[in-house]
Amino acid sequence: MRKAKTFVILFVLFNLLLPITNTHLLQPIDASTWERIHDFEIGYAWTQTYEGVDMNAYDYQVFIESIPGPSYAYVDIELLDTNWDPLYIKEFDKTHIGTYWDIPYTPNTDKFMAGGFSDSVIKLYRKPKNISPSINHITPVTNQTFSGVTGYDTINCSIKVYDPDAGDQISAIKYSIDTDLSTNMLTAKTVSKLMPALPRTAQNVAPGETYTFNIKPFIDYPGLSDGSHTLFIYVQDDKGGVGKASIPFNADRTPPVLNVSAKQVLSMNSYIQLNLQGTDITNTAMGMEVPIQFECKDEADSVIPELTGSGAQSSILFLDGSNPYFADGKKIIGTAWAVDAVGNEVLKNIVMKIDSKGITNPGSL
Repeated sequence: MRKAKTFVILFVLFNLLLPITNTHLLQPIDASTWERIHDFEIGYAWTQTYEGVDMNAYDYQVFIESIPGPSYAYVDIELLDTNWDPLYIKEFDKTHIGTYWDIPYTPNTDKFMAGGFSDSVIKLYRKPKNISPSINHITPVTNQTFSGVTGYDTINCSIKVYDPDAGDQISAIKYSIDTDLSTNMLTAKTVSKLMPALPRTAQNVAPGETYTFNIKPFIDYPGLSDGSHTLFIYVQDDKGGVGKASIPFNADRTPPVLNVSAKQVLSMNSYIQLNLQGTDITNTAMGMEVPIQFECKDEADSVIPELTGSGAQSSILFLDGSNPYFADGKKIIGTAWAVDAVGNEVLKNIVMKIDSKGITNPGSL
């Protein structure tokens, strides 16, 4: 039996060494989820203990039922380790009667100790800790590239989700880019075209249920820069647990560079040489050549077959100067354009005039 004076001195000493943190007033517990495991009914003994505490698997609460005596009467809850060393202390006085309080996680804790005045009653409850949902992402593939062009601007997502806690509901699926918001999802973005709809009871075993949805990164993040980014996908259950998946991807909204040049080659029987080259400067550090489309017309607005078509990467065309299209003084008007792998397009107008002196004058290139 511990003497009252000794108990008070020890409590004050421990309180000085160990500041109180995290414990806070709670709403009445839900009896369907919380298990009442012990009553500290402090009689003539000053302390009582409860052993076998598992802070890893359970959350704990105490209910302050009664603290008799004068206004300064108090009881306290201590968490202790295997060696009976105090790891946490919280003091309750008469103002706490009828309230519930949580007990914070403390590593290596396996005992509760309650002490105070005779006839004080504290009830101890616990419930299994909530396990967050688990996510296995299927699409998009890692490092896929997207742009602001229709058809390339949407990230089509498919994920597998399960939650080991039986009966938990999946309540929300959200996302963010580059900033991990898993601990505070208030500013996370909402996905679109989510199937199946939420809330929905989670499957409890792997691989879980498939959810599909779309993400519009350039709408929700209009300032998203070209380059590498990280997509965070969050799945939240109705107990507040959040599962997270992270997927690297690339943004590319820069059109390719299209170079066009033309000259008349006298050494080859007055042939005209037209050079076209499109380069996607954002695809790799050195640039990647992209396919080119081109169409040219004569002064009568008729298509010139030799100057209409497509070229893989760069194109060099030699045109017969004896053809009426290319007679001296004739003007050639056309368009060349290039489109990269994610729909970014560049377009250039081509104007050339055939000169009998052997000079082809390009304009508006």
